[in-house]
Amino acid sequence: MKLKILSLAASIGILIVLLFYSNIGQVWAVLSKSNPLLIVAALLIATFNMFFRAMRWKFLLKEIGINLPLKRGFPVFMASMFISNVTPGKTGDPFRSYLLKKREGAHFSRSISSVIVERIADILILIAMSAVGIFFIQNFRFAGILNIVIAAYIILIVFVIAVGTNSGRVEYFFGLLMKMFAWLPSVKRFQASFKDKAIIFSESFLMYRRATTIAWLPLATAGIWLLDGTVGYLAFQAIGIGVNFWMLAFIMAVSVLIGVATSLPGGIGSADAVMAILTSSLFYAQLPIATAGVLLFRLLTIWYSIMVGAYFLLRGK
Repeated sequence: MKLKILSLAASIGILIVLLFYSNIGQVWAVLSKSNPLLIVAALLIATFNMFFRAMRWKFLLKEIGINLPLKRGFPVFMASMFISNVTPGKTGDPFRSYLLKKREGAHFSRSISSVIVERIADILILIAMSAVGIFFIQNFRFAGILNIVIAAYIILIVFVIAVGTNSGRVEYFFGLLMKMFAWLPSVKRFQASFKDKAIIFSESFLMYRRATTIAWLPLATAGIWLLDGTVGYLAFQAIGIGVNFWMLAFIMAVSVLIGVATSLPGGIGSADAVMAILTSSLFYAQLPIATAGVLLFRLLTIWYSIMVGAYFLLRGK
C-alpha cells in the first residue's frame, strides 16, 4: 500500500512540475480555445478503441478455450484496466484473470496467459514503432536512453517466453517467489496445487504459437496503437498544432515505453513529461502548447479509461 501511495505521489509530483515549467496559465489558455468537434471525434475513436482492445482479449481467450461474450467480457476488461493503470509498473494486470475467475468462473492459471501475451504484443509493437522512428530521425537526442529501455524490454520478453513455454521452469521460478512470500497464508494454500497450475499455464501459453495467432495478433495490436495515435493527432489538431501523424505515433510509443519502465501508475507523469518534451523539440512547439496537447491526449486515453474502468469495477456484475 505504501508503494502505491508513493508511486501515485511521484506521478502527481511530476505532473505538477511539468505544469509549473509549462506555465499553467498558458496551458489553460491553449486548452480553453480547443476545437470541441475534434475533441468529440477523438473521444469517439477512444471509445471504439476500448471495445477493440476488449475484442482482442476476447479472441486471445478463445484461442485457449475460454469463450466469453463481449457483453460480459468488456466490463471485466475495463475494470481490470482501472486497476492496471493505478498500480506501479502494470503490476495490477493479473487482476483481470482474478476478476474473470470471480465473475465467470474461468481458470486463473489458464486466462493469465492471455494477459501476458497481450502485454508482450503491446511492447513489441511499441518497440517496432520506436525503432522505425529512430531510423528516420537523425540525431535523436534520447536515442541512448531509448535503446537501453528497448534492450531491457527485449530481455524481459525473452525471459518470460523462455519460462512460460516450460511448466518445469514456471514451477521453479514461481517456487522461488513463493519461498520469498511463504509467510503469507494465501501462498501456503496455493503451494499444494501449484504444480498442476504451472502445467495449465504453460499449456495455455504454448497455444499462442499457432500460425493464425501469430498472423492476426500483431496486426490487431498495431491497429490499437495507431488508433491511439489518431486520438493524439486529433487532440493536437484541436488545440491548433499541426503535427505529422507518424512522428506523433513515434513520440507516443517512446513515451509509453519509458513511462511504463519508470513503474509509475499508468506511466502518469513520466509518460506525460517525456511526450511533452519530445513534442516541443521535434515539432518546435512552445512547451505550454506541447503540454496542453499532451494533457488533452492523455485525458482522452488513459484518464478516460480509468474513469470507465472505475465505473465497471464499482458496478460489479
